[in-house]
Amino acid sequence: PALLNTLGRDARNHFTIQSILDLGKYFQADVVARYMDDLPQSPYEPAIGSYFTFDARLAFHLRNNLEISVAGQNLSKKRQQEFGTLLIPRGFFGKVVWRY
Repeated sequence: PALLNTLGRDARNHFTIQSILDLGKYFQADVVARYMDDLPQSPYEPAIGSYFTFDARLAFHLRNNLEISVAGQNLSKKRQQEFGTLLIPRGFFGKVVWRY
């Protein structure tokens, strides 16, 4: 029954824009921007205000088989409410990819 009460609780408008750029031979930059309209309150979930956020990534290809990258997620705010009462924190990550 609780699941049925959340049916139709969708944002009226939302969009995502993504850009992937090769910056010369060794660098790559990616950006993803997202907007989500308000989500109305339901008997089991609080209302969630509209929000805009974005993610970014910068990668350096040291060799054909080795890549080092850094990325940030949810960069517009320190914490973002997206579902229920859960606050999604801003995050930063590093990654090394070795292909053999």
